[in-house]
Amino acid sequence: MVNAVSMTFWSYLGQMASARAVKIFILAACLLILAIYLGYSSGIVPRSVLDTLHRSVIVFGVPLFATLFSEMALRDGITHRTLLYPLLGPVSRSTIASVRTVATGLFLFFGCATLIIIIRLICRVPWASLPLELAAVLLGSFTYVALSGLIHLITGKGLITSLAIIAIFDQPIGRLPFAIRNIAPSYHLRNLSDLHEIWDLPLNLGLSHTPLLGSIAFLILFTAVMIGITAFIFSRKNLGSLC
Repeated sequence: MVNAVSMTFWSYLGQMASARAVKIFILAACLLILAIYLGYSSGIVPRSVLDTLHRSVIVFGVPLFATLFSEMALRDGITHRTLLYPLLGPVSRSTIASVRTVATGLFLFFGCATLIIIIRLICRVPWASLPLELAAVLLGSFTYVALSGLIHLITGKGLITSLAIIAIFDQPIGRLPFAIRNIAPSYHLRNLSDLHEIWDLPLNLGLSHTPLLGSIAFLILFTAVMIGITAFIFSRKNLGSLC
């Protein structure tokens, strides 16, 4: 089992460098870093705007780039017919789907974490909240990659569908001052990184925030369920439709 996981991980890692999503992420990250550096050093951009950009990497950047990165896990292989060799190897389909999804989440985490640290260095943001932010980015990366990866597996229009689900359901529900917000990954991502954003409705429900352990448990469980469903569907797809 260990050998199968290792084989799948390293063979998939070698494909990432040439992936379109990685190139787009690197370009977008460099442009963002340059804009923040020029804005901060020149004093043209207010500090409040820079703080908003910093928060946006966590709250919006992770879900957005996850929809793009998650395509690499399985959909790219299906589209470009490059899954034949892995599927004919000794590794089970469920292992292939699970490992590639987790590896994609790790890659997204390292990318976003590096971006956050560089922004902090440029803007001299206090480091006290960094551990919680990195924990939120780690769990959020796995959660959104698993969610979008499942959508990409189900439909060839995974990017548009994932963005629509996040924009129409996940983000709005996560801002509601009702208990239903607990079903939205975006709420737990904000809660864990202490970046709360609740809509100001004419209601005073006195609803307290979910404990951090509760948000951690939700994100882990949500990720496990999404990966489990992805592995189940992938393992039962017709070989011809995959490669």
